[in-house]
Amino acid sequence: MPFEVIKQPNGKFKLWNLHKKVYAKKEFNSKKTALSAGMNYLRYRREVGYIIGNKILVKNKQTK
Repeated sequence: MPFEVIKQPNGKFKLWNLHKKVYAKKEFNSKKTALSAGMNYLRYRREVGYIIGNKILVKNKQTK
């Protein structure tokens, strides 16, 4: 469930879900807090994420 951080016209930031094509409900005051929250969302789902620019992507799971 990857996200992209997008700045809103009111100066706040929101997370855009790249798979579902919807915004997360929470608005963040800074880009840093939005990135941290996105990483926490992935951690909650037990997925490993990494940040590239404004995007939070999920590492592929390798099968045995």
